[in-house]
Amino acid sequence: MISSRKISPRQELFAHELDPLIENKLLKFLLFLFLTSFVVVTAVFFFPAPLLRAVPTGDPAEADTAIIMGYGFERNADGSMAPGAANEALLAYTLEKFPHVTTIFAQEGVWVAQCDQSERQCTAGASTLYRIDFHDDAVDLHSGDISVCALERMAQFGKSSAILVAHDMQLWRAAENMNRAKADICPNCNIIVPSVPNTPYPQNSDQWRTRYEWGYIPLDLAARARDRVFPASLPTSCPMPMPLGE
Repeated sequence: MISSRKISPRQELFAHELDPLIENKLLKFLLFLFLTSFVVVTAVFFFPAPLLRAVPTGDPAEADTAIIMGYGFERNADGSMAPGAANEALLAYTLEKFPHVTTIFAQEGVWVAQCDQSERQCTAGASTLYRIDFHDDAVDLHSGDISVCALERMAQFGKSSAILVAHDMQLWRAAENMNRAKADICPNCNIIVPSVPNTPYPQNSDQWRTRYEWGYIPLDLAARARDRVFPASLPTSCPMPMPLGE
């Protein structure tokens, strides 16, 4: 006689649920593994280690203008904007490395490293600083947006050649977006990419993604891979332009 073991309703339910549960976890794990591998392989294929930073192009001596893209501004105790270590370093590098530059277009985080927010323009050595765009805490502009704004500012001041300065890990993508933008806005503009040294990460940045190198680099590489495969469209004009005369 063959005896049969009676399965309780609870055991029967568990038996029915176990396989889908395992399959679901396995599927999620395989999907995560695939996406991670895709990002890593794409990053290695397009961006081998020596090219994680932008390759310098052009001669900085040919330009009397600089564009400084901001990186991770911080906040003062009263909530007002503070430059943070990265923006201070980018401005100091520009002024020291390119003393011949007479015009600097800077994002707000860099601007407050030298100028009062109420000023329309200010000076640093032989250079006069102007803001690239109108800052609004509620609007998050990316390097593609800023590229369009910067090229429009160059046109307003009759400039056609500029040195592009950005955080050393952001510069690659900034240069890519600037070249994409100038193809439509200013094909004859000359954008010079210098060899920006290692730039600090502002650990009290208002933007969490810019606080640490270990957090920013994977995000940046993923964005580079994404932009190569699915490049985002650029605005036809600056989303947040400075008022005329400022």
